[in-house]
Amino acid sequence: GNRRKTVRNDLTARVRAPFFPTLDRRTELSARWTSHTFDYRDGAQDTTWTTKLNGGHLRLRQSLTVGGHHLTGTARGSLWQIGRSDVPRFDGVRGAAHVALRDSLRLGAGDLLLHAGGHLTTEQMYPSARVRLRHPAGPIRLNASVALTGQRGTWMEDEGFAIENERTYVRPLDTGRGGFADRLVEGRVGIGTGFGPFDLRMNGFAHQIQNSVDLYADPSVPGTYTDTVSARATPSPVRRAGLTLAGGWRRNAQRGLYATGRGTLLKTLNADASLLHDRLARTLPQAFGQVRVGARFVLFTSLTMDLYVQARGWSAMNSRWFHPPTGRLVVPPRQTPVPGPNAPNKVGPSGTIDVRAEAQLRDATLFFTFQNVQAGTQFQLGTFVVPVYPLPPQQFRFGVFWPIFD
Repeated sequence: GNRRKTVRNDLTARVRAPFFPTLDRRTELSARWTSHTFDYRDGAQDTTWTTKLNGGHLRLRQSLTVGGHHLTGTARGSLWQIGRSDVPRFDGVRGAAHVALRDSLRLGAGDLLLHAGGHLTTEQMYPSARVRLRHPAGPIRLNASVALTGQRGTWMEDEGFAIENERTYVRPLDTGRGGFADRLVEGRVGIGTGFGPFDLRMNGFAHQIQNSVDLYADPSVPGTYTDTVSARATPSPVRRAGLTLAGGWRRNAQRGLYATGRGTLLKTLNADASLLHDRLARTLPQAFGQVRVGARFVLFTSLTMDLYVQARGWSAMNSRWFHPPTGRLVVPPRQTPVPGPNAPNKVGPSGTIDVRAEAQLRDATLFFTFQNVQAGTQFQLGTFVVPVYPLPPQQFRFGVFWPIFD
């Protein structure tokens, strides 16, 4: 069968110092080196390819106060050197640079945040902007925001992915990208309140994606899996809107029981605009959410525990196909989203249940998680987010986060 392996190493150094003595805030400078190796073996074609990338990343961040304005400027850049690759069209050096300025200020009892940025990559150049306003009205908290940015592309969509003298895995986009023309516009409005140990929030959102680009699977035989996909752009914008309702009981309690929950309804407003719109809309569930119930307590005077059960669920959808050669999730065919004979015509509805314990011991945080506990039982034989590949059932994970020096 097919096998994929990714090995990645990151090393980061960060310095905070008064590089500019006339400013009232320290400057933060960070540098990161990345080594990323991707190996793939196609068992059916007896083909193996390897790609190794080395990347350097720099980030400079400076905050200052000017009157009532709290400004933060950020500049960051990345440079990737493709060191070893037997993948045609994927060589040379690729880079990206981003600059941003954020301003936050008080407006009466509320606060206003302004954000502007510029982005330059090997393939694209586009600006970004965001405005957010938050204002309390007695026990009610109001917020609204508008954001505008470009649609970040990838080399695979622009140039395709093929093995010389063998087969094509990704057919490239047949039209060029327009930078800012491929823009994303998003708006959000929200309201929240609290009464006693309870809190309640409601948020509405909508966005529009111009020239939405994605990878689409088009098998030659309906109902079968394919390793060849095509990059395509929708002929008109994609518009979605949704509503999220969240609530909690003793959400931030330091000791004792607590509970939180969140549910979202999502709808594509113009799914009938084209076949691509319809296929893209079916990849997402129309309803999804999660519920968490837990308890916080102290053991042995210094061990702070957070023990909780968390359930997630989602409605039926077409979802996406996992594309082994690239590791991407691609849009499946409209009528046969689950490949194979006598396969169901939808993925889900389904969900997961996790049990997790977090222990805080001084500066160290330990976690123990039993994931997807209901899968592989009579209650639920398998949990699928994408067809064919179920989530691993009843997985135990352990980890520790310990900042030794900061």
